[in-house]
Amino acid sequence: MKTKGNIILAVILVVAVVWGFNVFLKKDTYIGFYYPDAGNLTNDIQSSGTFDSLETCRKWVNEQK
Repeated sequence: MKTKGNIILAVILVVAVVWGFNVFLKKDTYIGFYYPDAGNLTNDIQSSGTFDSLETCRKWVNEQK
């Protein structure tokens, strides 16, 4: 019975380690949205891709103006 408990504990440990790497080492990505008319938020322009930093996302938005 101890062997079965050790296997379950090992599986839980492996899952926790993989989850931890995924959560803590994952890079943020940003999607740009530009609203040309501040009075009509249903009209937007979305970037065709994602950005690796907030600065590049903001640069794209400023280029849309």
